[in-house]
Amino acid sequence: NFNQRNIAPALALNKPIFRNWMAVSIPKINVNISRVLFDDVYQMMSDEEAIIDVSEAIFTDCKKNGVDEKVNSEVRIALVEALNNVAEHAYRGERNHIIDVRLFIRKDILRLTIKDYGGPNLHGVEPIKLNIDPDDIQELPVGGFGLNIMNKLMDRVHYHREEGVNVLILERKL
Repeated sequence: NFNQRNIAPALALNKPIFRNWMAVSIPKINVNISRVLFDDVYQMMSDEEAIIDVSEAIFTDCKKNGVDEKVNSEVRIALVEALNNVAEHAYRGERNHIIDVRLFIRKDILRLTIKDYGGPNLHGVEPIKLNIDPDDIQELPVGGFGLNIMNKLMDRVHYHREEGVNVLILERKL
């Protein structure tokens, strides 16, 4: 079941709309299928408008499926950080590249799996030690907080690359 939100740009570029989601293996969760509340894929382009649209759609779907508002807001922040990193780093700021986001909700866990087809992540997903003085606003760096934010808000952040595809998994216990 694929969510067809925000695919008009892909149609206009004559790009494939649906990729084989199972072409890249994703670490398995032991799932009792009757406990799955929601499982859907959103395909988007690598631009700011699509990031906003998809994050809003996922926020709404989480809300409809009983995800606590505070958790939902934190998951959305981590998702936006991850999508911005894909657009900025994997695709080097170029628009019109495809990003797939899978939202999986079970009674006890929420999982976002983000796939992109850009350059590899050479830095991993571990939080970066930032030597900053938070009181010195003039010297705060413009970027570099995304991984720290994702790791702070999510229970698990995992990255791997398989067959030329970047796969980022964000998990939050419910």
